[in-house]
Amino acid sequence: MGSPLSANMLSLYQIETRAGHGTVLCPRTPVPSAQQSCSLVQQSPGTISFDFINMASEIQQAHMSEFARRLSCTSDCPPRSPTLPHPQHNQHPQHDQQTKETPMASPRILFLAGSARKTSFNKTLARAAAQIASDMGADATCLDMADYPLPLFCEDLEAEQGIPEHALKLKKMFIQANGFILCCPEYNGSITPLLKNTIDWLSRPNEGEAPLACFKGKVAGLMAASPGSLGGLRGLVHVRAILSGIGTLVIPEQIALTNAANAFAPDGSLADDTQQQRATKVVTQVVEIAQRLHRND
Repeated sequence: MGSPLSANMLSLYQIETRAGHGTVLCPRTPVPSAQQSCSLVQQSPGTISFDFINMASEIQQAHMSEFARRLSCTSDCPPRSPTLPHPQHNQHPQHDQQTKETPMASPRILFLAGSARKTSFNKTLARAAAQIASDMGADATCLDMADYPLPLFCEDLEAEQGIPEHALKLKKMFIQANGFILCCPEYNGSITPLLKNTIDWLSRPNEGEAPLACFKGKVAGLMAASPGSLGGLRGLVHVRAILSGIGTLVIPEQIALTNAANAFAPDGSLADDTQQQRATKVVTQVVEIAQRLHRND
C-alpha cells in the first residue's frame, strides 16, 4: 500500500455507476482523510481504487478538475456531479427531446496492446475489448504495434530526422480519438519497452500542435493479461502513473487477467463470464465518459 496522502491530495473525484443514471464522475463526499483513504483500499480488494487514490498528485488533481468542469457543462447536470446520459433519465424532457433529434456522434476509441508478438495474449484481449465497444456503438479501432515499428526514442535522432513517419500516423489517430484502452503486458514488474517507447514518441510536440495533444483531455482504460497469477497487475501501476502525469484521465476500474493461456474462448471473447463482465465494465466506462467529453468539445 502507498504512503499516507497529504492534505492537498484529498479532493479527488470518483467514478460511480448508479442505477438509472449511468456512470457518474463526482467528488468524494465527504473528502476522506488519509487514514480513511487507506481504509477504502482494505474494503475494496477487488478494485483498483487504491491506485487511483495513492497515486494521486497535484497535477492529476488539476486534470480531474478540468474533466469535471467539462463533464458538468450541460444543462441537465448539477455542477461537479455530472451524470452521463441514460435512457431512463428524463428530468428535463425538452432537453432530452433535443438530444433525440440530434444524435451524438459515436466516440472514437483506440485499442492497442503493448506487445508486437503475433500470438500476444494482450493483443487478443485488445481485440475482445474492441468488439465490446463496437457492439455498444462506439467507433472502435484496434491497432497492432507490429504495423508501426519505431526507433528507440532519442532527441538527437528527432533533431536530425524529425518525428518518424509511423509515429506521425499514430499521433494523428490518437489526436482524433476521444479515448483509448491499453492492454499491457508486464515485463519484470513494469511497462514493456515497446509501450513506453510508443508513449515517448507520441508525447513529442509537432509544429502547430498543442502540448501532449495525444493524451491531454483523453480518457483511458487499462487492461492486462498474463499467464502468471497476478495477471500483469504490477505493470499497470506504472502505466497508470505515466498516463496520469501527461494529462490523461485513467478510470479507476481495470482488469488484470490471470492464466491468460486458458482465458479466451475460440471466438476470441473471454471464456469466463465474470472476466467478460469486468472487461465490459472497463469498456463501458471509457465509452460513456468519452462520449460525454466528445459532446462537450
